[in-house]
Amino acid sequence: MHRWLLEKEYKHNIAFSGRGFHMFVYGEVAKSFRQVKAFFNICHDVINKSEYLDTVVINTSRLRRIQNSYHLGASRWCIPITSKDLTAGLPTILKLSEAG
Repeated sequence: MHRWLLEKEYKHNIAFSGRGFHMFVYGEVAKSFRQVKAFFNICHDVINKSEYLDTVVINTSRLRRIQNSYHLGASRWCIPITSKDLTAGLPTILKLSEAG
């Protein structure tokens, strides 16, 4: 997903919440929730309907965990992630999230 967003030149940020990854994609202000859902569906198609893309991301009551806050359930920090971190792999990201 990250590579596709880069290829399309969509501005976005990635965070590791302590238990999972969150992507925040920036664009024009949506005039309706249907536009948000339509973009989500495009993203879902890009990654071949992966079971790992969580549909609750479009639930406005669960927008995100605040970066640099501590996730008590996971015993890790919510941290911003870079392309370099993704390339380094999950063990590196887990170490970073333990340190905060």
